Amino acid sequence: MAENVALFGKWESYRSENIKAVMEKAEAPWLAQKMSDKANPTMTIERIDDKRIRIATKVMLSSMEQELTLGSICRFKPPQGSEQDCIAEWEDGRLVIYIAKPGSDPKRCSQAM
Repeated sequence: MAENVALFGKWESYRSENIKAVMEKAEAPWLAQKMSDKANPTMTIERIDDKRIRIATKVMLSSMEQELTLGSICRFKPPQGSEQDCIAEWEDGRLVIYIAKPGSDPKRCSQAM
């Protein structure tokens, strides 16, 4: 569970490769899929304490902020989407977020970010 402090800060995307496939996999609405290649999202990742991190994302006119407790199941609802359960963990210096439908075990599903 090695934390990577270099990951904390503000990040801006200037190019997305294969974003359409990612948006389809995430079951994003059709309009969001079409506009995704023109968006330059900004993500801010900050450490609140030893067990919690906050991820804030801004894309065009929408923004989302999520506070995650490492190693615990958290439920969230994206602005355009259905509720999901997730578990965030440090794995070999990478922040890995497992995502699943509510009630499922996120670590047993194949979808990770």
